[in-house]
Amino acid sequence: MDFREDFRNAGYDSRLAWYNEPGEYSVADGCLVVRPDADTDFWQKTCYGFTPDSGHLLYLELVGDFDLETHVHFSFANQYDQAGLLVRTDTEHWVKTSVEFEPAGPASLGVVMTDIYSNWSISGFYGDHIYLRIRRVGDVFGVYHALDGQSWNLMRLGWLALSDPLQAGLYACAPKGAGMEARFDYLQISPPQSKEFH
Repeated sequence: MDFREDFRNAGYDSRLAWYNEPGEYSVADGCLVVRPDADTDFWQKTCYGFTPDSGHLLYLELVGDFDLETHVHFSFANQYDQAGLLVRTDTEHWVKTSVEFEPAGPASLGVVMTDIYSNWSISGFYGDHIYLRIRRVGDVFGVYHALDGQSWNLMRLGWLALSDPLQAGLYACAPKGAGMEARFDYLQISPPQSKEFH
């Protein structure tokens, strides 16, 4: 399918829906602005033992292969604040990519793939905005980032059997407290630009 929401009107496309609607969000100046509620996160079991499924996700239901893309600006407040893209079947089967705040050092540009248990890959990141993309081809997911929206870099390639329909879209969390603001310029969904991952 081809879908693009640029948040240029007072609301957003009626096909979009919230999973865990945040208490505070708005559409203004060509952006979806989300201020996540405190104590929100997506994670399953690994290392820490906790299983939060309380993060905010504005999603479209999808079937089949796709490219999912956004550009997000962030103003972080507390450790582990995060914003990006998420694709899920249910509480225990999903993939997310985001920048996650670390006050003492660089932020973490990362990917979490969850098949009952979450696993996380990260690299250091300095900046206040990023382009993100998740590509699905069958049961294979490629996760990408770009600084300019043109030169895409593959961060993660993995197998994850997610059952259709999927909930796919923009997410934000504030595990340690409120105060963060995430601004999403657009949500774009299209057929994969390639069946290859590079």
